[in-house]
Amino acid sequence: RVYKTILAHEKAEPFKKPVTKREAPDYHTVIKKPMALSDVKKKLDKNDYADSKDFMVDMNLIMANAMTYNQKGSEIWAWAKELQAILRKEEVAAFGDAEAPAAGGRAGKLTRGGAGPGTPMEEEEDQ
Repeated sequence: RVYKTILAHEKAEPFKKPVTKREAPDYHTVIKKPMALSDVKKKLDKNDYADSKDFMVDMNLIMANAMTYNQKGSEIWAWAKELQAILRKEEVAAFGDAEAPAAGGRAGKLTRGGAGPGTPMEEEEDQ
């Protein structure tokens, strides 16, 4: 749900694909751990996330990278900040304020209901 919410947002376009050297020649010098929504999608499809906290770390990394590389007040910086606020709201809704991964809290394991890619991820409580 969180992934789809961000992906569908009108300001998500710059975050969908990895930044190329053509777009920003020094990007990979400044940003040590690049991440894009397409990278998150690949990891979701391969069930590479151990839990929802790992997923949220990557989602937040996308926005943090954009805010690190782009100048404060620029359009991309502002869009990343707006999407970061949506992520935080989703974290609080899913985990509660103290349990949200961005706050260092613990999250449950992600499970895929159904049989194939595109099946929504659901939260499963740790036992």
